Amino acid sequence: TAAAVVERLIKRDKVDLLLSGQTGAISTVAGLVTAEKFHTYYQCVVMWPQEFVTHNPKWSTMFFFDPMVGSQMTYKVWQALPENLRPKRPAVISEDTMDGKIVADGWEAAGKKYGYTLAPRGALTVGAKDFTSQVLRAKEAGVDAIFCLADTPQIVTFLRQAKENKYNFMYFQG
Repeated sequence: TAAAVVERLIKRDKVDLLLSGQTGAISTVAGLVTAEKFHTYYQCVVMWPQEFVTHNPKWSTMFFFDPMVGSQMTYKVWQALPENLRPKRPAVISEDTMDGKIVADGWEAAGKKYGYTLAPRGALTVGAKDFTSQVLRAKEAGVDAIFCLADTPQIVTFLRQAKENKYNFMYFQG
């Protein structure tokens, strides 16, 4: 596990500065907790700020963005466009993971703040090879802008299947 690796680096290899990998919050949290236990500096790379502060770190720092702030950027850009060029019916279609949910919640909250009514949220199951049902559901709902947090292979599959189903949208962020 990540905790065991961090402990071994500290105790056996005498490492006194650790950099987290970009493996997601689950292993990053384990590394953080272990490094804190041994009073060893740990730089977290991929971790949501809300999760980071719950551990009250004394020996660790974090460099990542707040999804509630970052999710507003697209809407701010849209507000600068002439109204006829702005998407009218955005939707969030993201991977079915903790990270996907956190980012999706941010996009939906920001959408409401900027006056958008989002279509019902769609989920992309990690490892799935067919997203035709999500594509068709979004197409039938008239979605013209899609926010998507997923791994590259999932995004490529989603976009390919959208094209195969003659589904065109004006904006995709993924």
